[in-house]
Amino acid sequence: MLFYDGLSDVLSSHMNGAAGISQNEPRRRREFDLPERPQQMLWAFGQWFPAREFWGFHRLVTNLRRGIRSPADNRSQAPPLRDEVARKTLHIYTANLAFVEALGQPYGFETLFYWQPNIFSKRRRSPSEQAAAEHLLSTERAFVAIYRGVRQSAALNDRPRFHDISALLDDLEAPYYVDGTHLSEAGNRLVAEAMVEDVIALIEQRRSAAEGNKATE
Repeated sequence: MLFYDGLSDVLSSHMNGAAGISQNEPRRRREFDLPERPQQMLWAFGQWFPAREFWGFHRLVTNLRRGIRSPADNRSQAPPLRDEVARKTLHIYTANLAFVEALGQPYGFETLFYWQPNIFSKRRRSPSEQAAAEHLLSTERAFVAIYRGVRQSAALNDRPRFHDISALLDDLEAPYYVDGTHLSEAGNRLVAEAMVEDVIALIEQRRSAAEGNKATE
């Protein structure tokens, strides 16, 4: 099994102000609170019952929506990531990695872990990459803190199956980010090339082990 981590780990901690919570958790809470927000519920009904099939109901919903004002959205941007949250994010990731590795022994699967590149450490950005980085500027502190922790973590870097490839694109001039979090086809190719030898070596290792077991049967 191959795991490609980093961006979602940082973004979820930044969004929630806490580590170990799934990304967009506040959005899930709002979605499950639809009965308390009539404007959004009526919008959802309007989507589910199109006008061409339920003309009368659609008209009723549309008129009700006009008469109900949505409550003000007083949510502010996520505050800067606290050092404690950055440390806990790293701790949880390390614990999850160890847990998955431990599961591989009784269930018979091998693991490889890769810590992915991020746009903030790329030193030479194209205009489009610079614009993408500025769009996510509020998350930069979180990326810097957590990625620094990964680089300095002996608990991670002493594991033979963990590979920090976060610096893979840092010194390259060509644009590889299509936005703040996703790579272009060329960028993904470089990532795949950084992984392929490890994957092949692991396959060969398992093949040799299987052949050895057959020889002793």
